[in-house]
Amino acid sequence: MKKALILFTALFIGFQGFSQSLNDVSKLLDKGDSKGAKDAIDSYLAKPKNEKDAEGWYYKARVYNQYSHDKTLDPATQKSLKDEAFVAFKMNQALDRNEVRMKLEGYQSFLDLYYGYYDLGAQYYNKKDYANSYDAFKAANNMRNFILNKKYSYDQVKFSTLDTSLVTNLGLTANLKGDESLGMAYYRTLADADVSGKDFEPIYESLVNYYGKKGDSTDMLLILEKGKRFYPENAYFFDTEIRTLSKAGGDKDEIFKKYEKMIASEPNNFAYYYNYGVEMYNALYVGDNKLSNALEIKKRLTEIMSKAISLDTGIDATVLMSNHLFNAAADNLTAVDLISGKTPADQKKKKELNDEAMKLMDQFIPYAVKAVAYFDAQPSLKTSQKATRINLLTNLSDVYSAKGDIRKADEYDKAKMKGL
Repeated sequence: MKKALILFTALFIGFQGFSQSLNDVSKLLDKGDSKGAKDAIDSYLAKPKNEKDAEGWYYKARVYNQYSHDKTLDPATQKSLKDEAFVAFKMNQALDRNEVRMKLEGYQSFLDLYYGYYDLGAQYYNKKDYANSYDAFKAANNMRNFILNKKYSYDQVKFSTLDTSLVTNLGLTANLKGDESLGMAYYRTLADADVSGKDFEPIYESLVNYYGKKGDSTDMLLILEKGKRFYPENAYFFDTEIRTLSKAGGDKDEIFKKYEKMIASEPNNFAYYYNYGVEMYNALYVGDNKLSNALEIKKRLTEIMSKAISLDTGIDATVLMSNHLFNAAADNLTAVDLISGKTPADQKKKKELNDEAMKLMDQFIPYAVKAVAYFDAQPSLKTSQKATRINLLTNLSDVYSAKGDIRKADEYDKAKMKGL
């Protein structure tokens, strides 16, 4: 809905016999002296005999509303004047059951208040005053609901059942002022109405993240499905779906296929490669699950981690690659020990497995050395980093022992105590 400020002249015509005091108010308004008009109408209504004067309350509402547009006033004063104007308009309606004044103006004052509150919300937002911005947008929404409930209609604009821009602003400012649950309630209103379009994409992402943090899998999956449907190119929704499937113990082949689709859509997204690598690593080396296509997955894991390392600004991908290669080598050596036969075929198989293990160890060493060097270059290490460093050095020592280089094995074994 196009937003504009509606200003209109006073409709103080057709009514004779006003007291001189209200005529004075009218004259002050005509001269543009809103402050003077405010003082005059306040004085008029302060008299007990005028407390129930519908005309007086209408004048107060018009004066306060007009004064609220004075740009020399601070936003807080402008909003206070609008609030009082709204109360005064409703008081006029309560005292004048025929609503003569309001009907003559076509209830334009309520529309003007709506736009005025909206403007104040934008002003506060631009000043990063999100609490007051939320309050102003909320006042605009209340005014809008009042207009809809009263079934007022205007030539300038037609209010829709759901004002998506206003609800978005309410959700955004509620979040920015620190009330996430309130902000998400507004966002959920949009999602429940199946609102879509590029501008609303972050709203579905925020809701999925919010419900995920809360552990509300039912609502998260509901919004996730809508996000995938409305934004099929948004990999965030598919990444979240994959991680959710993984936590629930979903089919690994299906999970891997989804990751392949993701990295194809964003070939330079480090997080997708790394998360895919973690998924394959856990499937291969964590737990007792035996994969029928383990060799194929190990090969793909090496390829994926090579790409991840090229995109990594830290050391995580390198550590994961080193752990993968070490475990792959260990798997081969374990397989060698399990071959108890003495036939030429058995001996050939044992040699092939052992040679592959040595090859994997050679591949492991530079990655592990690089990761250790990274940690040793840091001024200090977190507890988890210290544990990772020790694990890398232990693996290096074991690899060199397996290769028969005892001196090198001892060197790395002693290095574990450095910096502890």
